[in-house]
Amino acid sequence: MDLQISEIEGDAVLFYRKGRKPTAAETLAQVQRMYIKFHVVLRKYESQRICQCGACINANGLTLKFIIHYGDISINQVKSRSKLFGKDLIVAHRLMKNDISLKEYVLITNQLINACSSWVEIEHVAWEKPSHANGSYDFGSIKYCYLSLAPLESHIPQPTIEDYAPDSKMSKILSVESVINAPIEFVFDIVSDTHAKHLWILHVKGSDKTNGKIAKNGSTHRCIMNEDENDPFLTSHNFKITKDLITWIDTNHTGKSDLIITLQRI
Repeated sequence: MDLQISEIEGDAVLFYRKGRKPTAAETLAQVQRMYIKFHVVLRKYESQRICQCGACINANGLTLKFIIHYGDISINQVKSRSKLFGKDLIVAHRLMKNDISLKEYVLITNQLINACSSWVEIEHVAWEKPSHANGSYDFGSIKYCYLSLAPLESHIPQPTIEDYAPDSKMSKILSVESVINAPIEFVFDIVSDTHAKHLWILHVKGSDKTNGKIAKNGSTHRCIMNEDENDPFLTSHNFKITKDLITWIDTNHTGKSDLIITLQRI
């Protein structure tokens, strides 16, 4: 619905739109799109995640809330950003603290509902019957309605799990081992990061042809041993991570070969 980003405020994003009042149908459709795409990314990340830090482990538990308000604002341009000012902006910020007990919800103020005649349709276009409430703040009381986002969860598709399993007929050609005087978690962070190959493999400039900035199950990179643009591409997969043993596979699909990496705490 052509929303613009004013700024990112901690764990919140401030969107705005000038001009025509949004209808109930287009506003709720926007909420559905954002909610579903947000959780699609989280589910995909959870299926591909290899990082064991607390933030990544708990990322799948992130939730989403929408505060939607209508009113007058002033806009100052600060470099490439539009800085918003005004009483109604303060109202929107205050509404982030409310008495709604739902985990995920959309809150819509009566100022928007009363400003556009199409909002009488909300009972028909929403996925559930909205609830109504009245909040008291330092600027006075404000009425709003809200809907749970839980009914939309069934519309979130499950991620496609790609199978990179190696050929069972492969045989070992050679093996190499080394003792590294560092914590296994730190070694894993470095060795599994396709962007960091040049930090521990001698005489190479860096890795490229990766399919993302974050190392994950299914990351690709080009073999950089010869620094040749025709070097084969590798896929990192089959990560198995426990407290004292971590293993994964880099597969060269062209040469039909596997590099199996095992880290063991000693």
